[in-house]
Amino acid sequence: MTMVVNMTAGNKYGIRGTFNLNSGHLGEKSGIISREEVRTLYQGHEIASHTRSHPDLSMLPSEEIRLQIRADKESLEELSEHSIRGFAYPFGTYDQRVADIVRELGIEYARTVSDSMDFNISRDFLALSPTCHHKFAMEMGRRLIESKSQDIETMIVWGHSYELDGFMSSDITKNWDYIENFVRMMHNDNSIWFATTIEIVDYVRALQG
Repeated sequence: MTMVVNMTAGNKYGIRGTFNLNSGHLGEKSGIISREEVRTLYQGHEIASHTRSHPDLSMLPSEEIRLQIRADKESLEELSEHSIRGFAYPFGTYDQRVADIVRELGIEYARTVSDSMDFNISRDFLALSPTCHHKFAMEMGRRLIESKSQDIETMIVWGHSYELDGFMSSDITKNWDYIENFVRMMHNDNSIWFATTIEIVDYVRALQG
């Protein structure tokens, strides 16, 4: 399972996440983490690329796509002291040209925002479909826990941290308590392996091999 989580709640309940960062925006303004925080804040989780400045890659010339991804990947590797193997398409937009460049630059998977609403793993890792946006996390989490399937199932939840800052919103999915309640629920099922996205990809490839 990979998800956007409150770091304190995630670490408390043993939930591990994948965090897609734009290195060009780090420390840009109040509320955005600094470059110096990257190595320690995400310790035990996966850091993945999201381009340097979050453009729509499908609208850029090929060399600019390469620059956006390469610069972000190299910067995050330097800051985290870990190899960066994953990616998420900004806005979820991409085409075959973009996917080919992602592969060319050594990225092993690229997540989309096309919710599958099921527990099957994508066969194309450069068009990796998540299970759902975090607003459906409780619903899908209950379905996973109640599932009696004998097959291997995966649940990938995606979202943005800023979407959870709606403390005054009547929508319960727009605050951090919702996420903490979700991770607590999942933590109580000891049959679930909590993994980062790259660990899921590595596991599936090992099975296929």
